[in-house]
Amino acid sequence: MIGLSTAISAGTSLASSVFSGITKHRQQNQDERLAQGTQSGQLSPAEQARLARADSRNDARINQAMADGTMDAGEFARIMQAQNVESARIAKLKSDADNAAKPLDAQAQTVALEAFQKRQESIDARLQKGVESGKITSDEKSAVEKAQAEAQSLIDKVMADNVLTRGEFGQVMGSLDVASRQVASSRYGQAGVSAPTVAASAPPANYKPLSVTV
Repeated sequence: MIGLSTAISAGTSLASSVFSGITKHRQQNQDERLAQGTQSGQLSPAEQARLARADSRNDARINQAMADGTMDAGEFARIMQAQNVESARIAKLKSDADNAAKPLDAQAQTVALEAFQKRQESIDARLQKGVESGKITSDEKSAVEKAQAEAQSLIDKVMADNVLTRGEFGQVMGSLDVASRQVASSRYGQAGVSAPTVAASAPPANYKPLSVTV
């Protein structure tokens, strides 16, 4: 007849084997997903490196748990939680990359191109106004125009295939943001020139300050 302690030991050993097997299998799966995401371009080198570090930490957790030859339920739960976090990060990054690669439909692309043109025209108008008012110097004007040219160059590049993706739309808008911010900083960044402020309104004639004693 098998003793109670022997049965408990056998059960513990079996559970440990199952726990370690599951965590190691998940690690192998994570490695494959990382490799696939990197090869497909869904994960940038920086993202891949960050996830690889998390993967290495999970490897270390498994090795630490198995240092005494067994993995108990608590260790298993902690490792599974850490692996869940990494898995969710991989899924989100790959999903974001897939969404960024999706082309806009014809109508949305037309609207996007019109938006690019209107933003350039708005920057031109603000720049001209700033120059005429003396708030923007010739050097600052050149810097803004350079930023605009870089934005236009990016537009020409992403539209070389006549298809605009969601990610490319975001890149162009970000480039136009740079030019727009330069206009604003030039107009309000000079000595003696401050951004417009709202004047404080005068208090009502019957206003009495509140007196509070603590």
